[in-house]
Amino acid sequence: SQEAPAAALHEGSGDTGSAPAAPDFRRAPGQGIDDIPSGQIDDAILFVVSQSVSLPEQDLRKSAAKALGFSRTGAHIDQVLSAHIGGLVCGGRLRRQDESITKP
Repeated sequence: SQEAPAAALHEGSGDTGSAPAAPDFRRAPGQGIDDIPSGQIDDAILFVVSQSVSLPEQDLRKSAAKALGFSRTGAHIDQVLSAHIGGLVCGGRLRRQDESITKP
């Protein structure tokens, strides 16, 4: 038996020639950033970084928030995402280069 992936995948459109579906990290309706499991936040951040060579941390926070289903970010969401990015950098899963975040 196989374990389900950490993030569910979007259902395909039935188009067999299309690229694989992107993971779905969206939060449940009404769920705040503090209610989202830590691993889900990390997975969203790592996915966003995997889609580019390098991106400024501010852009990464905005894209990760969007991947998690937030249409806007505020100070608290930015703070939580910054803490997760810092943890991923300290853990060697991401690298900080000047003002940008890259894959190690």
